[in-house]
Amino acid sequence: LNQWFAKEGIDANAGDWQKAAGPYSKSVDLLRIIFTIAIIILAVVSIIIIMNTLVVSIIERTSEIGTMRALGGNKFFIRKLFVAETISLAFVFGLIGIIVSFIASGIINALGIEASNEFLQILFGGKMLRTSIDPLSLLWSLLLIILVGVVSSFYPVSVALRIQPVQAMQA
Repeated sequence: LNQWFAKEGIDANAGDWQKAAGPYSKSVDLLRIIFTIAIIILAVVSIIIIMNTLVVSIIERTSEIGTMRALGGNKFFIRKLFVAETISLAFVFGLIGIIVSFIASGIINALGIEASNEFLQILFGGKMLRTSIDPLSLLWSLLLIILVGVVSSFYPVSVALRIQPVQAMQA
């Protein structure tokens, strides 16, 4: 743009948003880093919670797993069963999360929250907090939720596959 401005004889200078925002740009960057770290911590905690829940579910169904294995269900069948269950749960609760996000977005927009200072105006992108939901982001979020569910199922499924049919049916 600066080359074009010079060629056209326009007395203007194009710069990036950080120069235009001045000292607030550092605050926005710091806030972005803090939110990113918080999201990573929440993702790790979520994976641990999902894994724990699945392990408990598998322990409670030990005799069922043993019976399936004794009747000819191979390890691939057991793995497929638990992965399908995890994907189903992740998909259903991902959809519930999407519905809740639409409700929360509607409530926030209806409240009309005003930015009371310049920092909040920069953070909100204007004088009022307005939320919008990007359909592509919803799709990526749903796929990410399913991926986290599948990754979380790896350890519990390995626990299920270690169950010997004879031991499980005796329990």
